[in-house]
Amino acid sequence: MTRVYPVLRVVTISATLLTPAAKSVRGGAPVPCVLLLLIILPFSMAQSSLGKRFSFKHPGDWRFTYLPNGRIASAYGGFIRLATVGAPSDKENPQLLALRFFEAEKEFFAPLLSAEQLRVVTIEESSTGRHVRMQQVQDGFLVDDAFFEVHLTEDGRVFQVNNSLVSARAVRAPLLSADDAVILAREFLKGGAPDVTDARPRAVSDRLRRLRKELRSRPPEKQAEFPLAGPAELVFYPINNNLRLSWKMIILENPLRQTQVYVDAVRGEILFSTNVIVFER
Repeated sequence: MTRVYPVLRVVTISATLLTPAAKSVRGGAPVPCVLLLLIILPFSMAQSSLGKRFSFKHPGDWRFTYLPNGRIASAYGGFIRLATVGAPSDKENPQLLALRFFEAEKEFFAPLLSAEQLRVVTIEESSTGRHVRMQQVQDGFLVDDAFFEVHLTEDGRVFQVNNSLVSARAVRAPLLSADDAVILAREFLKGGAPDVTDARPRAVSDRLRRLRKELRSRPPEKQAEFPLAGPAELVFYPINNNLRLSWKMIILENPLRQTQVYVDAVRGEILFSTNVIVFER
């Protein structure tokens, strides 16, 4: 049995809530509700079709969740036998099985990518089997938070898949050095820079020149404020159907706040920031 959610549930709830308020003056037809259904239903049906195709290819009690682009985000509840993804002699090599599985089934997850764009991050074992986690690579750089996970039984059957891969255009040609990105991130954390800045090359260059001059004029103890937890890393950050080449870093603001910041390596924008310290309740 194939269960497709949560979009169909959203459609049902939306129809229930909007119908009483959507009666038109002429004839009482729920026009806004109908328009909403016409917009959402094709997307929902496409998701359902993808899940049904997967279940038809691999019979089982599969359940699915979906990414915003309609591709499968997770599939679980069934089993895909070893013969589907490799030869019996390969069952002791979870990395090889995971890569072969992706290449054979990528139409459901990320059809524009290839197995060569996946880098194995971890291979773990548990009481349920072996778990291979791979991260997407674009033009030699890691794509942040873009993973493909394959969960295998001891005899090599796939029983769960998790997917957050990104099919998007990549913006290349970094202009900012890691040091310049750190300067912009520190200015942002001190309240001196907005999230969206003037991204013209001349404007970014002038701003950095001013910040460097200000930094040199500060006493040594002020220059050492907001140290890095480690070196900045150049990664692709997915945003608005684009892969933005960005400097990723963690800055130590104080003992209770370690801020992860992404600085666009081309435009100098602060793309995202968050405190990575998790407090337990």
